[in-house]
Amino acid sequence: MEEEYFKIIVEKKLNETTTTEEDKFLKKFEQTMLDKNKANVFSDYSNRKNINKDIFLKINVHIKNKRKIKKRAKLLNIAASAIILFSFGFYYLYFNNETEIVYQNNTNSPQKYTLIDGSIITLNQNSKLVQDKNFNNKNRFVELQGEAYFEIKKNKSIPFIIKTNIIFTKVIGTKFNIYSNEDNIKVSVNEGHVKVYDSKDTLDATPNQQITYNLKNNKLAENSIKAELFNLWTKDEYALNNITIAELSRIFESVYKHQIIFKNEKIKNMKISITFHRNDKIETVLDKINLINEFKLTKKQNNMIEAY
Repeated sequence: MEEEYFKIIVEKKLNETTTTEEDKFLKKFEQTMLDKNKANVFSDYSNRKNINKDIFLKINVHIKNKRKIKKRAKLLNIAASAIILFSFGFYYLYFNNETEIVYQNNTNSPQKYTLIDGSIITLNQNSKLVQDKNFNNKNRFVELQGEAYFEIKKNKSIPFIIKTNIIFTKVIGTKFNIYSNEDNIKVSVNEGHVKVYDSKDTLDATPNQQITYNLKNNKLAENSIKAELFNLWTKDEYALNNITIAELSRIFESVYKHQIIFKNEKIKNMKISITFHRNDKIETVLDKINLINEFKLTKKQNNMIEAY
């Protein structure tokens, strides 16, 4: 857990704008920290309750949007406990009326956006980036759904943090790709240094390394890759030289939203070279591949391609 994100999530909790996932994240974090620290931090439950109350009173003074204390006290319970336990030594007491900025790509091609801090974000189709209301002031925090290629402007005093589902990617200034679906989140590094973390673990990655978060077992893993293959979708033409079919599968998934299913696992490591354009139909690309290779790729239903 990072201090920058924790500040943001506490503010959202106080403003009643957290998502269901963020609420679960906070509850899980609170319980984890309580289990680890309650013997050292709290003498008993009443002590914890008194500390919560004290923090509530301090925060309440600074909240512009006044509501009934009884309703807000319930919302502050998790935030207050976590602040104490995490020992950040701060109260998050500032709020404003600025709004979030949403970048959404509903087109059939990548769209490029320049943020106020100078960072350049390329969004893949059917992807969305939500910029925090305090962006480039108190934080550089964004939330991503789908896929994006990031070219982050360096700023040592305000790190850039991307929330994707339940994981976070933190950088100072670098280039990398984040891809997410219902099963995995993949952070592929082209330049610089990237830190990826959830509530339990943290992994660091440098160029040509990829960190994968498995949403089924909630585990982070790291492996070596050809990073340039993971942001090919940002280009109009793809010149692929001596790549494996497994690597081609990743490109198909990103560009065409089709996944290759391997009937024969040996095909994964077979290599090909091929050039095709973004506007080429996937049937045309498959015909090119099948014409010059021993294996066959056949388009099936449900956006699947069978390799045999």
